[in-house]
Amino acid sequence: MGLFKKQLAKRLTNLFLQQILQQFNEGSVDADDCAHHHPISRAHLYRLRPRFLKEHASFVAKLSGGDHWPDWPPKALAFLKEFLPLHKPPNFQLVADELETRLGFKRHRASVAAFARAHFPNLICQPEPRPKARRRWERSRINELWQHDSSIHQWWPAAEKQTLLLTVDDHSRKFLGAVFVPTDTTWNHFEHFRRLFLQHRLPLVVYTDGLSLFGHDSMADDRDPCSEFQRAFSALGVPHLVAPCPQAKGKIERRFGTLQKRLVAILAYEKVSHYAAAQIVLDREIQRQNATVCRTTSLSPNAAWEKALAEKRAATRPSPPATLLDLHLALHLKRRVNADHQIDFLGQSWHIAPTKLAAITLIHHPLRQFWVVTQPPGPPLTTGPKSSENTHSEICPLLNSRRNLLLNSRRQPFTPPQAAARPACSGWLVFRLQRSADRPMAGGAATSARPTTMRCPTSLSSSMTTIATGSCPARASRGRCGG
Repeated sequence: MGLFKKQLAKRLTNLFLQQILQQFNEGSVDADDCAHHHPISRAHLYRLRPRFLKEHASFVAKLSGGDHWPDWPPKALAFLKEFLPLHKPPNFQLVADELETRLGFKRHRASVAAFARAHFPNLICQPEPRPKARRRWERSRINELWQHDSSIHQWWPAAEKQTLLLTVDDHSRKFLGAVFVPTDTTWNHFEHFRRLFLQHRLPLVVYTDGLSLFGHDSMADDRDPCSEFQRAFSALGVPHLVAPCPQAKGKIERRFGTLQKRLVAILAYEKVSHYAAAQIVLDREIQRQNATVCRTTSLSPNAAWEKALAEKRAATRPSPPATLLDLHLALHLKRRVNADHQIDFLGQSWHIAPTKLAAITLIHHPLRQFWVVTQPPGPPLTTGPKSSENTHSEICPLLNSRRNLLLNSRRQPFTPPQAAARPACSGWLVFRLQRSADRPMAGGAATSARPTTMRCPTSLSSSMTTIATGSCPARASRGRCGG
């Protein structure tokens, strides 16, 4: 059988092949006899006959195939030599995308893979075999479920690993938000979700793993929240579900695998060394992924999102105002009130208005500002499914339940409670801790204290009563804020 696998030019001599074609042309043998007695198919015999009649004595069988494409440009070869060793296992679709983006040299993924294996076999690290992926399901509406997770990885060369926060819509598979942060903390997740809520509004459910930061178990009506994360999302009326295993949230796990295969190589090629430049590359890759057609749905995430909107398959709920998000997406801390009406926080003593309470609640935005209130904002009274119109009317008053503001961290003359007028929505004077401009993310940056005015929504002017404003210590303006 090995003889029949060789090409005709290697199986038969030129003289013997000329004799067969001469007999076929004279009619001594027909095509079926040639196919039966000689290893020449009917189609190939008729393809050889015109060239034999034209060339006759000089007829020579040629090898099939050949190089029909021009040689690859030297810039593409240099790019492959530098780019292929940067990602393990190899991602030839990424190589094809980068060749087209950077050099305008378009080739199919299979062609790039064949060329790289033929010319640069030593630069390719073959992946290990993996088990077959499980079949998974999806929600029927956009914003019905958001999958969220973080990945601590060496995204670019640095002394410490970086963390990528990622949120994906379960139905459309659209990347809703992605950001690099120095550490995997609750506050960084709160900042990430605050941007998403203002841009895409509230989802019905948020789906994460059982990390202690999120909460080890799903939210339920008969028990307290397991974490600050669940406390904030319970107050916003967004249930939190915990995946029982990594395979149960495969959509976002596969997205992390895709980004690790692509971003690590791109960031190394771009020689990125700081967060601002890395975020630019990340945003560009997220836009490309949202425009890439998914093999499962035959639609890009952007197209699936627009199709669901056109068919009115959206489970979107209104988002509270940004000021109300600041109250809930914050760190809530308990502090004991000293006998001289002071609280200890950030290594300092802060004067507050006289109160009979033994403990107060401190709402803290690390490296920015904080408030002191008598009671923390309460969660909604009902957690059952509601329509988007009813949800907005129920959430807003509950987010602004009556509570007395004791300290807003701005030095002002003390006004007795009975003489204090109700604020007419003129704004809160809060103690804002400014971050260093060269550090885009929270964590370890030097800060300076500066009082500023923060506007409050109209709904707060009738529900929040200012008792008094305590005077801040003089050293507060020179302090640093920890988180």
